[in-house]
Amino acid sequence: MRRVAMAALALLLASCGQGAERGADSQGVEAGPDVSPTAEPTGPGVAAETSPALAASDVPPPLPPVASLRGEWRVAGVNEEPLSGSRGVAIHIGPDRIEFDNCQQIAWRYTLNGARIATERTPAVTIDMNPKPQPCAAKLPPQIEAMVAAIDMAQRVGRTEQNGVLISGPTRSQSVLLFRQ
Repeated sequence: MRRVAMAALALLLASCGQGAERGADSQGVEAGPDVSPTAEPTGPGVAAETSPALAASDVPPPLPPVASLRGEWRVAGVNEEPLSGSRGVAIHIGPDRIEFDNCQQIAWRYTLNGARIATERTPAVTIDMNPKPQPCAAKLPPQIEAMVAAIDMAQRVGRTEQNGVLISGPTRSQSVLLFRQ
C-alpha cells in the first residue's frame, strides 16, 4: 500500500513539472503559446506607462498647466536640444490650429484640455483659392523634421521654470520648447 502511495505521489510530482514546462500557471491552467503569466499587457489601447520599454526617467515630469497656447512663439529647443542654425522658427498658435512657415503645407488642428494636448495634421492652405498651391518637394532640415514629429506625437503641455511652454510626446525624446515672441 505504501508503494502505491509513493508511486501516485511520484506521478503527481512528475505531472506538475511537465505543466510548468508547458507554461501552466500556479493553478495548473495552461497558458497559450505566446502568453506568459507575468507578461505585461501591450498593444493598442494600453497606456504607455505599462510598457517596459519606457523607463520612469523617460516620462516627462508633470509641469504646471498653461491656460492657453494662443499667440506667436519661437522654437527654442527640440527633443531637449537647443535649436541650432542661422534661422529661427516661428510658430503661430490660434484657438485650434498650430502653423509655421513651410512650403510643405504642414499644420495641425489641436485640442487642449489642462495639461493634455491632442494634435492632428490638417492642410496648411485654408484660403479659398483655385487652384490651391501644391506642397513643395523640399526636405525639412533634420531639427525641423524632429519638431514636426514631436508635434505629431504631442500628448502633454506645461509651463517650464523659465516661463516657456514644453509640448511633449510620451517620452522626453519627443518635445518642443517654445517661448513667446
